[in-house]
Amino acid sequence: SNIEFRDATNAVLFRETISTDYSFEDIFTQYYPDAPRSLLFYISGGIVLPKQSTLSSVFSQYNVEQLPVIIWAKMPIASDPDHTPQWQEVT
Repeated sequence: SNIEFRDATNAVLFRETISTDYSFEDIFTQYYPDAPRSLLFYISGGIVLPKQSTLSSVFSQYNVEQLPVIIWAKMPIASDPDHTPQWQEVT
């Protein structure tokens, strides 16, 4: 396998051998179609990846060379399912 997804507790969710041009979000939702849309994908060092990131982009942009590439799928730290974001300052 060339990629491994883990959850916030570091438990392995699945391992897969994928083409370098599939997005992490597409792969992840194949296994977990009901996963929250607010999930974030991280690589080591706590770097948050865009959901449409691919293996090839991780190799080229973040100098990741080891296999498998480990991706953590976590909720944002401040996530609250009942919170409605405010996009404008209230005066």
